Amino acid sequence: MVAWSVAACLAALAAPVVTDRACHTEQGCEALAQDSILLQKVKLHHASSSDDSLQGGTISVMSYNTEYRDYSAMMGGYAAKIREVRPAIVGLQECQNRDGLAGLSHYQANRDTGRQNYMLFDPQQVSFLGGGWMRIPRDNYADRAITWGKFRFAGREIFLFNTHLPHNHGEAASRHTHARIARMFLQKRLELGAEHMPTIVTGDMNSFASDWNRVSGGGFESNLQARGFVNAYTARGHPGHANLDHILYSREHWRHHNCRDTGTGGSDHTSITCDLELL
Repeated sequence: MVAWSVAACLAALAAPVVTDRACHTEQGCEALAQDSILLQKVKLHHASSSDDSLQGGTISVMSYNTEYRDYSAMMGGYAAKIREVRPAIVGLQECQNRDGLAGLSHYQANRDTGRQNYMLFDPQQVSFLGGGWMRIPRDNYADRAITWGKFRFAGREIFLFNTHLPHNHGEAASRHTHARIARMFLQKRLELGAEHMPTIVTGDMNSFASDWNRVSGGGFESNLQARGFVNAYTARGHPGHANLDHILYSREHWRHHNCRDTGTGGSDHTSITCDLELL
């Protein structure tokens, strides 16, 4: 029997399969059979290695409140900050020019979010599959929403949700409003078929509106944590506001590393970034 090297076997995988090869002796037939078994084992190993490569990977995500004032003048600084950090996806708050910021950042926009809480993504790191948005109780400052994007990363589908939660006035006057919004989010995740899918949540949560999650019934972040989410990072600020901006993720799907403030870029909030390892 001729001994096949692994390299030779891999080369054979790329060659046409010959199905009518004949054997004329018992020894020759046995050799053919053993060669065939070896090739099948190499194919299975090769396929298994390819599949394994789709099970992990690390994605960098950013939450960034780009202050709404003087947006045209300030937008260059926000774009430079995104280019510097280079997250795969960034959830934005207060963005006044989605396409302008996307162009300056050399990113693409999720165009399915309506006119609020935009998100940008790097198509070299993730593939965009679709998105949407839902209305939540508003305050006296602005309409409020939760937006989402569905992406393909490392061969798997993931969701990123993004929001800017309301202050305590208008429809959101009650300190229990953030807990209500958490329930709305969890219901929408269920409706989207994403309840058991890798999920990330970014946003300016304005956590003071639930007395920093201490109000009876909790706030947005604590209610998500009670349903299997990890509050991976909260902005430290100084510079920028502290304790308002958060990144959360579904516990069963991710592990976080290198979470940090990544600079204001001229905003009154710092951007925050986490590297999330897909399990």
